Amino acid sequence: MNNQINRCRSSFKRLLSLLLVLVMLLSLAACTANPAGPGTTVGTPSTGTKPTTTTPTTNPTTPTTVPAPTEPSVPPTTEPEDPAKYELVYTLTQEQVDEFYRLLDECEQLSIVGEDIDAIEASMEALDEAYLFLEEQHSIAMIFHYSHMSDKDLEQQYLDTVDIATEANDAYLQMARRVYLSDTPAKDILFEGWTDEDIASLLAYDEEIAEIQKRNAEIGVEYRATKDDARKIELYIEMVKNNNAIARYYDYDNYYTYAYEKVYNRDYGMDELAQMRQFAKTYLVNDFYTSLNNFYAYFGNLDASVQQRVQDFLFNSYDEQRADYVGMYIDGAPESLQKALREMLEHDSLFTKAVDAKAGAFTTMIGERSYCYFGPGYWSSTTVMHEGGHYYASLYSDLGSIPLDLAEVHSQANEWLFISFLQDKMAYSVQRSTVDYRLYENIAMTLICLMVDEFEQEVYSTNLTGFTAADFDAIMDRIAKSYFPDGNVKDYLADMNYYWRQVVVDQPVYYISYAVSGIAAVGVFTEAEKDYDHAMAIYQKLCEEPVLDEGFLANLTAAGLPGPFDEDFYKQLHEILEERKNR
Repeated sequence: MNNQINRCRSSFKRLLSLLLVLVMLLSLAACTANPAGPGTTVGTPSTGTKPTTTTPTTNPTTPTTVPAPTEPSVPPTTEPEDPAKYELVYTLTQEQVDEFYRLLDECEQLSIVGEDIDAIEASMEALDEAYLFLEEQHSIAMIFHYSHMSDKDLEQQYLDTVDIATEANDAYLQMARRVYLSDTPAKDILFEGWTDEDIASLLAYDEEIAEIQKRNAEIGVEYRATKDDARKIELYIEMVKNNNAIARYYDYDNYYTYAYEKVYNRDYGMDELAQMRQFAKTYLVNDFYTSLNNFYAYFGNLDASVQQRVQDFLFNSYDEQRADYVGMYIDGAPESLQKALREMLEHDSLFTKAVDAKAGAFTTMIGERSYCYFGPGYWSSTTVMHEGGHYYASLYSDLGSIPLDLAEVHSQANEWLFISFLQDKMAYSVQRSTVDYRLYENIAMTLICLMVDEFEQEVYSTNLTGFTAADFDAIMDRIAKSYFPDGNVKDYLADMNYYWRQVVVDQPVYYISYAVSGIAAVGVFTEAEKDYDHAMAIYQKLCEEPVLDEGFLANLTAAGLPGPFDEDFYKQLHEILEERKNR
């Protein structure tokens, strides 16, 4: 009997603990997508302290962009590729939706009576399976929509599944609340392990939250489609107000602080974040110029043919390289990583160059398995390794249970291990240029993400009545100038007022994850330069044996990796860049 109770309790806890935050995530396009990288133009550098570059020409279109110094060549196709051939099939029917609600009613009645533990357990398992199927179909509809965004039928199918999944989530939470407020004798069993905070969140939940989330999904679709900047601003203001309204249901002043603590479960606060911002201004801004000069100083003196090889490796499709670098890395990887990367490439991924497909790359859950999407222009070797890192870690922990800051270490560290592995697999000049570029890109990305995060912090705590595009741009201009007082951010890094528009709707308050994880990922690289096998062992432990209830920082500490609030590592990174300058 005790074993039956334990199984029942764990089933109820597992489902509900996920549902408490799932409603916040339904309208996010890709929480584990590749970040947009800095836009720049590859050219001949100056020998001075700052490079002579032109205004960035590669502008990100989504938060999943990894841009090239020159635009990647993406051959257009006349017909979008069919995702169904990648074993994705949309089969949702009204009968299956109705069955979920029948099981929900059955589970509620059995739980309130609270006498037949075996029946409750069986009912919950069936409900769990029915709910996961709805979520699976929602994910498939999302990928179908992204694969063919000009198809209005697929767009409507996606929005319909957002409604279905959101309403199912809402109904489940409402049922759980009714069970908790009832006189069921099984209450202590069903809710054992729930903290006072968990219960408070459940009781604070309101059905209006589901309606807000459905509207946010509609906002996302329209925002991505419209070219009218004034309309984008209207939609963004509406979404910010919607998110703040959700936060207030849970007694938070605004969505920014709510998301930090509840949606992303970050284990650091505003004091630590302020410290990182200061480290960035003290160290990373100067290191950004140094890293960019390092790249140009070496790259600029290479023969044109070698320069082309560097660009081909960084930005061309992984399957169009001079050698099968991805295959080499997979063959040389430890067995568990090797198996994961092969499985991802052979079975659980969609690569499309369709002209109307969503640009970007991301990893998502389809049922109980992970699936990787690679849109047009995002087939590079390092992008494949980025998503492969997410996929690898997801085989050992449910993707939704991994702290997102840690998840981005899984992805970015795999990129760095891949690049380090190639040290004796490609020409020295190509590999060295790749390392120099990736160091520059990592620092640039960290700075961009910090500025986006600071922008969102201010926006979510500001009364936006009467706000225009100029008001938002003024906020970003002021923040950018605090990092780059000379005003060169647009010339050397990115047009931040273009940039924030591309990332704040699909991934609100997420971008700091790329910054904090990027520091740790560089730590994996610096270790790999000293002892590759040891760095790989650290990475395997992070992916295969994370301590999920300990949080992001504790996992870094256990692995011996630097954290984003470790000033000594910023000093070490500065020394590494100075050493590379003098090679």
